[in-house]
Amino acid sequence: MGSETRNSGLKPGSEVYAFTSRRNHEGAMAEYAKADIDQVLPKPKNLSFVEAATVPLSALTAWQALFEHGKLQKGQRLLVTGAAGGTGVFAVQFALRIGAYVIGTGSSARSREILEELGVNKFVDYKTQELKTEVGEVDLVLECVGGKTLEDAFSVVKKDGLLVSITEINCEKIAEEKGIRGKFFIVSMNAEELSAITELIEGGKIVTFVDKTFGLEHVQQAFREASLGHVHGKAIISVVE
Repeated sequence: MGSETRNSGLKPGSEVYAFTSRRNHEGAMAEYAKADIDQVLPKPKNLSFVEAATVPLSALTAWQALFEHGKLQKGQRLLVTGAAGGTGVFAVQFALRIGAYVIGTGSSARSREILEELGVNKFVDYKTQELKTEVGEVDLVLECVGGKTLEDAFSVVKKDGLLVSITEINCEKIAEEKGIRGKFFIVSMNAEELSAITELIEGGKIVTFVDKTFGLEHVQQAFREASLGHVHGKAIISVVE
């Protein structure tokens, strides 16, 4: 970090984290990475750097999907597909904190274990159970998987509900053809929201999950394994001196 900062409390040597989303210097898989100062916040004091790396992209995605786009409220019914994945684990926790009824999908014993540990109201094994039968109608779907799961998820949205997808760019068009509302979005950095998330983490209200850690020299392997869709929480690239 440079010697001059605009963020109170930050100085050279501060332990920080960020979501580097500006197009002129996007990406952080390097020994050194650039970020605008307004993108940088002190990392949660109770997390290691590896644990902190799970937060900005995935937690902000979940936050914005539920609250900016989904307008989720206490007492509403939420379905999160791939709920034990990187975005899903944060979405489940955020939604439960405000008093929503949360349904999460998964298939492995580990997925069920994680989601039940978080307090999910209902777990649906998408390999053996049908969403429409097991879920009923919901106010909001956060769809994190795509493919057949996305298609099935459309069937459980209330007429005045919404499906928010982070996988299907044509979500709005597909949803309109089915007579419901749909939205695709790409997360953006928001320091105020990330600060609120940091407070929840430091207060022990939100926990993180690291599935696997890969060295910088194994980036390709990390992406290959993550692309299989069976990561619980996040797979992290660790840069070690």
